[in-house]
Amino acid sequence: MTEIRPTHSCFDDAIEFFELVDLDKADAFRLVHGLCYSVLGPYAHAWVEEGDRVWQGMPGRRWFAVDRVWFYAAYNVVERTVYTVLEAAKLNRDSGHYGPWDPRYRKHTGGGGIVGKFENVKVLAVLEKK
Repeated sequence: MTEIRPTHSCFDDAIEFFELVDLDKADAFRLVHGLCYSVLGPYAHAWVEEGDRVWQGMPGRRWFAVDRVWFYAAYNVVERTVYTVLEAAKLNRDSGHYGPWDPRYRKHTGGGGIVGKFENVKVLAVLEKK
C-alpha cells in the first residue's frame, strides 16, 4: 500500500485515503463522519471503515487499521454518518470541501471544514455518468 502522510486534518485525510483504493474494491470501504467525546467535550472526526476495521492516520505516522469495536469505545463515538466512495465524492464535488457536510458535525470542527476537492479521476469519471 502507498504511504499517505496525514495533513493533521482528519476530514481531508479520510477522503484522500480513497485515492489508494482500487475502484473494483471500493464497495468494501466507507467514509465515516462522526461525533466523538473527549474530556474536553464533543468533537467531529472522520475515518475510513473496511468491514470490522477502521483506517486512521496519525500526525507524522502512516495509516494503520484497528478493530472497529475498540475504535468506537476508545474514541467515544456517539453519532456517525456513513458514505460510500461515490457518495463522498459527489458531496465533495457539490459542496467544494472535504466535510463535514452535516451541520451537526460542522459545528464541532472548530474550523468549519477544510476547503478542497477530491481529485480521483476514476471516481469523478463515474460521477460524470450520473
